[in-house]
Amino acid sequence: MKEEINVEDLIVQCREGSDEQKCSAIVELEEMGAKEAVPVLLELLDFPDEGVRANVASALGKLGNKNVGKKLLTLLDDSDSLVRTEAVESLGLLRYVEAIPAISSLLETDEDPLVRLSAAEALGAIADVKALPSLLKALNDQDEGVRAYAADSIGSLGVVEANSILCQKLASEPSLLTKTFILAALYRLGHKESLFSLVKLLETADYNLAVTILNLTNELANHQNSTYLREKLQELTKSRPSLDPNQPLYPNVSSLIKRLESLELTV
Repeated sequence: MKEEINVEDLIVQCREGSDEQKCSAIVELEEMGAKEAVPVLLELLDFPDEGVRANVASALGKLGNKNVGKKLLTLLDDSDSLVRTEAVESLGLLRYVEAIPAISSLLETDEDPLVRLSAAEALGAIADVKALPSLLKALNDQDEGVRAYAADSIGSLGVVEANSILCQKLASEPSLLTKTFILAALYRLGHKESLFSLVKLLETADYNLAVTILNLTNELANHQNSTYLREKLQELTKSRPSLDPNQPLYPNVSSLIKRLESLELTV
């Protein structure tokens, strides 16, 4: 009963509070999973304050369903880049296929690299092959993060025919971050040797890249590769335990090795 009262109070705050209070209420409603707040959130889609619009866009992705997708599309033309970012991420969460043309347009033309990166990620989340042409174009984006997330999304689409293009990009790609995601995408598409190349990058990767590689390794781990990955990680923890005396290179390596061991046992 107390939770219901809190939700009602927060909805009132969304309607009657200051801009700051509206933002705070929207965040709390999102955290509570209060789906009954969706109607009032939709009322705020064109609210003058960009912070309110951004929070609304984020919350609708968590609390709404595909029925709010058409409304969210209107925010892809918003003048504020954060609003566009939150809107495109929510459309990805909702897997709103009808948004592919608009998201693809953002990926190709938006001036903000964070918006383009989010667009690449959202197309992967929607997971429809209609997004492939735009994602392939994004492999030439000027921003390494956009290229990386485009590669990641291509891998998630499962179109094996993209292998040859990814291999070409890998050979010419200057960014280690982007190379990392291309290798992971290639492995997902059946290029088994890419896993070896991916893990090998840990030998020289800086701290941030090492964390990214480890996260991807965790995603790619399965029964078939678990023994190789465990042995390789154990070797690396002995030969290169840290890149920075104050920061461990492998913050999650123990839990990852344990997971790999459990995968081996269930083969």
